[in-house]
Amino acid sequence: MMNAPISAARTKVSRTGAKRPAAKFCATKYIDEEIQSLKQHPGGDWSRHLQNVPANRMFRQVLHGIALIAHPRDPPGRALECDAGRQVLRCRRANEELSKVAVLPTVETNAGIRLERFAGMAELAPALAADVAQTLARAIAARGAASLVVSGGRTPVKFFEQLRAQPLEWRRVSIALADERWVEPSDSASNERMVREVLLAGRAADARFAGLKNAAPSPDLGAVSAWETFARVPRPFDVLLLGMGDDGHTASLFPGSPNLRIALNPAAAAGCVGMWAPAAPQARLSLNLSALLDSRRVLILIEGEAKMRTYQSASGPGAIEEMPVRAVLRQSRAPVEVIWAP
Repeated sequence: MMNAPISAARTKVSRTGAKRPAAKFCATKYIDEEIQSLKQHPGGDWSRHLQNVPANRMFRQVLHGIALIAHPRDPPGRALECDAGRQVLRCRRANEELSKVAVLPTVETNAGIRLERFAGMAELAPALAADVAQTLARAIAARGAASLVVSGGRTPVKFFEQLRAQPLEWRRVSIALADERWVEPSDSASNERMVREVLLAGRAADARFAGLKNAAPSPDLGAVSAWETFARVPRPFDVLLLGMGDDGHTASLFPGSPNLRIALNPAAAAGCVGMWAPAAPQARLSLNLSALLDSRRVLILIEGEAKMRTYQSASGPGAIEEMPVRAVLRQSRAPVEVIWAP
């Protein structure tokens, strides 16, 4: 997943005695040694160990993605403000395994989900474009600016073509990505390239755009910098447009990705997380669940009978990690609308 010097998956032992993989831990050897030293010397000055760790972007990402280190002598709730990356390192008891930190709570299915069916994408695209444009216009009238966060892929292309023609004050609209493939923006697989070519054209060319890809060698190392670009995007997002894969992923929150539990942790601070897709290009970057749900309106756009079956399955019982879109469907923080065409 990473190009960093060390990318090691630890193994934990469950209460039943069976081994299971723990959360993915990505760090340099130096950082890993400092953390181990901190754990093994509970009587020492543990804050000094943290100060010795280089305050570089890699460590900022460790704090951003893991953000929790067990310490035997720490009382619950104690926290240390660390200068590196303005992250809060929360210290817990040593018997609190990292893999248990991001345990997802049982939640009720969002009973307020609205499902809209269209005869085809030719009918869906203009209707949805006009609807979203009205939402953005109301945001501009109320707050002087609007924000639209979108996913890539083929499904939203016709919608983007209709939306870019809408008569909006586009210079007051900020457009950003919910996820990105870790390829150059010039690559044909890049979400940024698709958005620039299809959506940021015509009237919408005046909109401001914030991409996610940066010069970091991997999504894990680029996550903090990518999230910093969202400082220019008004939040809560006025409209978040998501898709859904046949496997139940949304944005780039894929089942089985090593960082999935971290990304889906509802208690985590909003941000970006490096993810891993089952198909090339596999290295991805995604907004985490907390960031995605910091939205006034969430739209899930799906097309085809297979996607409808996937949505129906995701709406039923089952683990969130098996179909990550359930994390969006089973929450009441942000209103969700599912828009479908065969």
